[in-house]
Amino acid sequence: MLIGSDNVAAVDGQILKGFLLALAMVLSACTQTTVTDTSVDLVEIPEAWASVDNPLVMAIRASESTESPSRAVDGSEATSWVSGADAPQWVELDLGSPVDVASITLVVDQSPPGLTVHEITAGAHDVPGMSIAVIEDETDRGDRLRIPIDKTVQFIRITTTTSPSWIAWAEIEIEVGS
Repeated sequence: MLIGSDNVAAVDGQILKGFLLALAMVLSACTQTTVTDTSVDLVEIPEAWASVDNPLVMAIRASESTESPSRAVDGSEATSWVSGADAPQWVELDLGSPVDVASITLVVDQSPPGLTVHEITAGAHDVPGMSIAVIEDETDRGDRLRIPIDKTVQFIRITTTTSPSWIAWAEIEIEVGS
């Protein structure tokens, strides 16, 4: 039966009542947080891409955030992307199209200081797989880590695998090649 503005009155009250009851059950099930069927594989769905006010970076996303990841590419070291969680955490930039990238500079926003390990990957697709560098060093808030890339890439991901604090970047700067 088709239900339109001309025939709503023709719908049997019981059918409408049953539909509303089924709809209420579905909506109720969507708000529950308990998983009772353990045969279902749960997968992590990363945050959506955030738009960015940066002429080179089209979008940015992160594994977790207490602050928007766009704060890492807003041109201000006074704002930061903060993961709100311990390592491992990542932040990924989408340049919108392939770009000749000479290097990136990561401005650390970390407290307390200590040993960190960062893996930088890049490529033509999100979740890039081309290894660019692994940086293992003592870092502190305000440190600037410059990483040569010298490749044409669209996506750049910085994954921090070891850190004494939550993962945070004050700024991620991209230097375009000539």
